[in-house]
Amino acid sequence: MWFWLSLIALLCWSGSDLFSKIGCQGEDDKLSHLKMVIAVGVVMGLHAAYEVFIGGVEINPGGFVTYLPVSLLYISSMAIGYLGLRYIELSISSPICNSSGALVAVLSIITGTALLAPAQYAAMALVCVGVIGLGVVEAREDDDLRLKRQEAGNYRYSKSALALILPILYSVLDALATFADSKVLETRNEDRPHCA
Repeated sequence: MWFWLSLIALLCWSGSDLFSKIGCQGEDDKLSHLKMVIAVGVVMGLHAAYEVFIGGVEINPGGFVTYLPVSLLYISSMAIGYLGLRYIELSISSPICNSSGALVAVLSIITGTALLAPAQYAAMALVCVGVIGLGVVEAREDDDLRLKRQEAGNYRYSKSALALILPILYSVLDALATFADSKVLETRNEDRPHCA
């Protein structure tokens, strides 16, 4: 059963970028990125309600307060990521945004909280090189070639620093949120009494 649920999750997650792009692309709707954040919040809220009322998960008010800064980082990164989709092509934005996992590994190394295997260091380096390479290619691409490529999508993007800054900012905020998330969970696990 877990295998089929994993495949369903993979298919849904792989389509999320496409539907996010469609939802945030409207030129007339300046608040489309915030509407996307609200839509995601409603779905996650419904899931939380299911877990609490049907799944029997305990609610701890102290946990809400402790986790609030982490939630704000995640929500801010999401809003910035959706806003960025208005200014840059998905094929460039998505790899930059999804490099946040490599940034979490960098934060773990800097803070001394994780020791990685050599293959993990190599993978992290490849992700960083890839993101920098995408930025260089985006900045140096010929304007005529860009326009020809974008004609097929019937949507034109112009070169701008904002187009690259927003996905990078998303990645940094998401990495900080993930890193803080792990720290909060570690702290909460240490506070719980352990059974002998």
